[in-house]
Amino acid sequence: MLTRNGKLCMMNVASKAFKLTSGEMGNLQGSVVRQAAIACGSGNTPSTVDDYCLETPNNTLARLSNSCVINASYDNNFLETITSTFQNDTESDIIVTEIGALGGSSNNVLIAREVIDPVVIPANGGQKTFTITIG
Repeated sequence: MLTRNGKLCMMNVASKAFKLTSGEMGNLQGSVVRQAAIACGSGNTPSTVDDYCLETPNNTLARLSNSCVINASYDNNFLETITSTFQNDTESDIIVTEIGALGGSSNNVLIAREVIDPVVIPANGGQKTFTITIG
């Protein structure tokens, strides 16, 4: 729930969450949940502001859960936390070296990409949770 001056308000977080300035929001606080997810890959090229997809997406991991919460404070600080849990149902370990935050109505727009230290998700049911915080 987002409030401005103590009253419930709505905002289009999908298109404005990362471009708000202090003048646009006034006295805003609260949190909202929106649709978003994390994708995993094995790319290792450093991320740039021009990235629009993962370098080497992994399509074999099963995404078990997603959550995304955007928190806003009186001083117009926004913090978005996206979390997804994956399971490896293959016969081989999978190494993840890049993760991306996806948004949009079908979770098909890359809003952040990060190259990480290699993370091994063990074969035959191994699970790992990844979190990206933007703000």
